[in-house]
Parts: sequence; structure tokens; C-alpha cells
Amino acid sequence: MDATTEAAIRAFLRLHSTTEAVFADPNHPGAETSLQAAATEANQLMREAGLLGQPEHVIYGLVRELVPTWKPATNPDRQLSALLIPTGPLDRAPSDPRFRHTGQLTTGRDRQLILRAVLSQAGVQLGDHDERVLTALAEEFEWGTFATVASWIQRAAESTSR
Repeated sequence: MDATTEAAIRAFLRLHSTTEAVFADPNHPGAETSLQAAATEANQLMREAGLLGQPEHVIYGLVRELVPTWKPATNPDRQLSALLIPTGPLDRAPSDPRFRHTGQLTTGRDRQLILRAVLSQAGVQLGDHDERVLTALAEEFEWGTFATVASWIQRAAESTSR
């Protein structure tokens, strides 16, 4: 395994462990910041190594090459999108899950993380323009529209994998 691939796989592992930690304690101070930093690093290094969009078994195979004993408890991308994004078809706008539970609206940063997870699960590689559009969608759309678009991506990916 070359150094670029190894760095990308190590970043993937950091993102995976950070995601599991956030799922275990989502209210921990700094959880969002840690997850955003890990996701950004992993995306950049995975892109540089040509690994974005590779099938799960390819990534997990490289992880196991580097850490033979690694066994993920969950697929965090699938878990995150399954928790928050409706599976559709939708007859009405989905309600904001954070607002339902805390009375606070989901932030643009949260929506960026969620959309990045949905796109990653769908195997979508992101370029610089994609990143700008992802940020704009996450910042500008209210939850109902945002979740509907994310649901389309998720459902399209699931229908092509069958």
C-alpha cells in the first residue's frame, strides 16, 4: 500500500471512530466540530488517493490490510442517513428531527454532514464545485426541502444497487 493510500485509510478510520463516538454521545461538547474536521480530512485524502466512490468492500479491504483485526460495529454513513433521512416516497415535507427532539432547528453544519454522508453512501465523489453546492444546499434550504433532496439521492443509490 502506498503512502497516499495509507494516509487516506487512516483518515477513514479516524472518521469512522469519530462518527461512532458522536453516535454514542451526540451532545458531547465539540462533537460537531470533531466530526466536521474528520469528514473534511477523510474526504480530501480519499480523493487524493482515488478512493472516493469506491465500493465499500474495496475500502474495507484496504482497512483490513492496514489493520487486520478491524471490524466495524456499524456503517456510520448508512446509520446516519437511516436515522435522519426519510425513505419515501414522500407525500408531505419531512419535519426537522432536531426540532422534534430539542426544539432547535438543524443547523447548516448538521445538514452538510448529513448530505455528505448520503452522498458518500451513494458513492458520489465530490469536486470543488460540488463542495460549494453542497454547502449552499445545506445552508439555504429548510429541512423539508433538504431532506427530500437527500432522500432522492439515497433512494436512487439504493435502486441502482439492487
